[in-house]
Amino acid sequence: MHVTSQSVIYALRPDAGSRLIAGHMVCYSIGSAIGALAATAGYAAGGWPAVCLLGGAFSAAAFLWWALTARGGRSIGSAPGGDGRSRPGADSGLTGPVG
Repeated sequence: MHVTSQSVIYALRPDAGSRLIAGHMVCYSIGSAIGALAATAGYAAGGWPAVCLLGGAFSAAAFLWWALTARGGRSIGSAPGGDGRSRPGADSGLTGPVG
């Protein structure tokens, strides 16, 4: 996951890669801490079913965020500084390195 995220960041802004990756890792760590606290509270309140519901809720929220903010048709190859070649999946709105 981290390698994929970092390669996407470098492809978008090679000149600011280190700063952006540092920010990404800070946000990732904060998200991990929030998830751990929420899962602990969920387990204390309702056991594993509550933890599973919480995980489903986080996943649904992430999907909703993606669906509302995704820019269709943009791939790494079309990002500023990319090589401009067409990539598989470019028409699907998915982004990320291929191959």
